[in-house]
Amino acid sequence: MPDAAPLPQKIGRYSVQRVLARGTMGEIYMASTQDSRTGAPVYYAIKVLNPKLAKKLPFLARFKAEIK
Repeated sequence: MPDAAPLPQKIGRYSVQRVLARGTMGEIYMASTQDSRTGAPVYYAIKVLNPKLAKKLPFLARFKAEIK
């Protein structure tokens, strides 16, 4: 398993809560933002590709396919 990177506080407009999973391809974080109407938290899973793998076309293509 790859070395654990420090937990980011934010990814875009999302506040990172914790790591859900780590693997060779990258990390999946539980993150949240607030609903603009109610102020209630809304939770998301955000997958971040390992930067070293992002430079390799087969891994980048696989990651993009997962998005679809």
